[in-house]
Amino acid sequence: MRKLVPFSVCRLTFRPLSMACYFAVIAITMDSIFAAATASAADPPGAKSLRWKLRDGESLRVQFSQEMVMKSSGVGEALSTEADMSMELQWRVTGTQPDGSMQMDQSIERLRMEMKTSDGESLVYDSASKEPPQGMAATIAKGLKPLIGVTFLQEMSDRGQITSIKLSPGAEEALKTAHAGAQLKDVFSQDGMRQLISEVTAVLPEKPVRVGDTWQAVNTTNSPLGPLQTETTYTYRGTVNVEQRALERIDVAMKIGFGDGQNALGLNVKVQGQHNGGSMYFDAAAGRFVQSVIKQDMTLASQLGNHTHLQQLQTTLRMQFMPAGLPERTARAK
Repeated sequence: MRKLVPFSVCRLTFRPLSMACYFAVIAITMDSIFAAATASAADPPGAKSLRWKLRDGESLRVQFSQEMVMKSSGVGEALSTEADMSMELQWRVTGTQPDGSMQMDQSIERLRMEMKTSDGESLVYDSASKEPPQGMAATIAKGLKPLIGVTFLQEMSDRGQITSIKLSPGAEEALKTAHAGAQLKDVFSQDGMRQLISEVTAVLPEKPVRVGDTWQAVNTTNSPLGPLQTETTYTYRGTVNVEQRALERIDVAMKIGFGDGQNALGLNVKVQGQHNGGSMYFDAAAGRFVQSVIKQDMTLASQLGNHTHLQQLQTTLRMQFMPAGLPERTARAK
């Protein structure tokens, strides 16, 4: 029976690799999710300074979800894969500085994945489940369970720049003992977590912005699919009403590309078409992000010898911040 993998682009000669590829693709689609803002009395008329403003001792529950449909063709039989992934993080602010920078502990509290393919294969893994995982889910659990709940220590500026990150002693020990592949361990290493957090935290503009102002960020990372560059353009849209809450809206547009030449899998991957964008919302009074919705529609072409493999990826990413201890509150912005 062919081993299930979420995305066939992660196959060597189009055969399965490891679950680490799943996290690699997540990284591709997570370039711009977090943001927060607060208005300053010194701002020019009609302008706002976008800044994080978390308090010492504040704890936040961060929920991320990804819904994805992939259709592939060109080599062998046509396949389709549906993959849902959700992750719950805990942020605990342990200190703040006069310049607005923050020190915080971050831990992964829960991870859930569900996948199914057009040929009937399926997988469900939930780190919070009391039922013992079966099949491939058991392999995933063996690799990831030691990492659930361990702490990463990070420092972040009030613009969202990650200035420092390191593993706690418990995280270092968990990473050493985890029965996970090298690529999967890289995701949860010190450098891997720095890269992941940098990809999902927007660096906010240095100067105050008015409605219609834009700013950009360029991020380059390595992935099993090759060097990956994401150009993100942010546009400030002003204050909007979401479920009787005044929130600041930032629209996001992304352009994703891969470097030239073959990657570590022996494939030459190109983006043939894409339409990526969405919106982020934050509470200016609380100085923290509230939610975001990003949708991506991409067509990838993987060249291996004389064979071309096409993949269409449709992804919806959602992010929510909420005070720790409060029940989940899903506010869908219009």
